[in-house]
Amino acid sequence: MKFSRNTILVSLTSMFNDIGSEMLIPLLPVIVVELFHGPEYIVGIFLGLAVFLAKATSIYFGIESDKENKRKKFIVSGYSISALMKTLLITATGWISFIFYYLIERLGKGMRESPRDALIAESENKKNLGAAYGMRKFFDNLGAIIGPLIVLGIFAYFQTIPKSELLKWIIILAAIPSIIAAIFPFFLKDINIKKASSTKYTTSASTFMNYVKSVFFGKYNTIYIAILLLALAQFDIGMYILFAKNYLDLIYIPLIYIAYNVMYTIMTMPLGILVDIKGAKFVFIVSILSFILGTSIIILFHNLISFMLFMALFGFFLAGRRVSTPVLLTRESNSKYATKIGMSKTIDGVGGLLANVLAGVAWFIQLSGVPVIFLASVLLML
Repeated sequence: MKFSRNTILVSLTSMFNDIGSEMLIPLLPVIVVELFHGPEYIVGIFLGLAVFLAKATSIYFGIESDKENKRKKFIVSGYSISALMKTLLITATGWISFIFYYLIERLGKGMRESPRDALIAESENKKNLGAAYGMRKFFDNLGAIIGPLIVLGIFAYFQTIPKSELLKWIIILAAIPSIIAAIFPFFLKDINIKKASSTKYTTSASTFMNYVKSVFFGKYNTIYIAILLLALAQFDIGMYILFAKNYLDLIYIPLIYIAYNVMYTIMTMPLGILVDIKGAKFVFIVSILSFILGTSIIILFHNLISFMLFMALFGFFLAGRRVSTPVLLTRESNSKYATKIGMSKTIDGVGGLLANVLAGVAWFIQLSGVPVIFLASVLLML
């Protein structure tokens, strides 16, 4: 199976960027709470804002990308902003400045994602579209395995060094692959897709509200509503890590995170191909069932094996969801790719913000040692 130059380049970009990102993501709750002495409740609010900023801005940049019929400049700018902010994280002196730089970095993610996925849709044969998205996610997740492995190696090899010092060095090292990642997008090529003469692209408030109305009354309303419900039921992985931290030593946190990324990585291509064979809806539903099973496991059991199983099933869930959703939105149409993908990410971001802020505020409401919000998420999925 042959993929376009653009798909290969964005795949390499995703891999290097994720090496840097995933060195930090499993440690974000630890960095905020233990290194910078932030309050635990702020973790949920912080992660909710991070999800919201990355995804809610996708609709704006998706519309702008469609309006200009350009993808490259948004992708270049997005990855460049992320590289710059990860470098500035090194200068953070407290949890407020650290969170500020990280949230700006998430804006870079919002800027690039919809145009990037749209560029893949325009660069590939429709019959191989699921596999192409799976290819991009495979490299993305490969970087997400390498990053935590580096962290695990640092913890294992430098056990005599205080963990606070190790965390500072990890923040420094995480900037390097992100800078490398920002180079590849300069070699992308826009695909000139002829727009229908009747299609108007605008970012006016009235047009934006029309897109919002499409969530409930448009052609893709069922998909958008399903995305919203999933976002409300699914918390950022940092919340699950914060829960695991109560039962596991710090050295095991990168290990369970690797279990998540390994499953995410090995399943993206097979699930992408399965989308092309069995349909995106089938893969979407199967992935939801895996999430329900995984969450049920950590509600009942609190040990290394149960958290490893949850992380693996969570990785399967996200792999299925990420390769099926853009296909559901783009396969039946030849226009407004970035706008539709951006709308889905915006809905995901709004739901993610509400879910994670609620998780942070209600974190200490527990039943038999389990946050009540975990129980609520399973019920919502059902």
